[in-house]
Amino acid sequence: MPDAFVLGPAVAAAPVRGGETVAASAQSARVELGDSGVWVEVENDTADAGLCLRLLGASAEPLSVRLREVRDDGEPLVARYTLGAEPVLVRGLWPGSFVVELHDARAVHRVRLDVGS
Repeated sequence: MPDAFVLGPAVAAAPVRGGETVAASAQSARVELGDSGVWVEVENDTADAGLCLRLLGASAEPLSVRLREVRDDGEPLVARYTLGAEPVLVRGLWPGSFVVELHDARAVHRVRLDVGS
């Protein structure tokens, strides 16, 4: 899984380091959680300045999702959710860099998200 990718209105998801990412459209990306066969789709919702996270495939348990803002003084927590059968919608994000953390029973998967103005 890549440590980072960028979602934007004119570019498809681009992995920054390793892993395999399959772009679903110019404003969404699918990332596999390790070798579990479970994928998470991250979609940029430009109308609401937010994002949508949804599970693709069967997961034995819900995932804990944490959204952190990347700043010079650390990564403060912005939001925390449980991702299960229903998608998680995060609205009203401001321009900046964020880290989406997906916690399952075995590992923590981190994905960087840059939100433009």
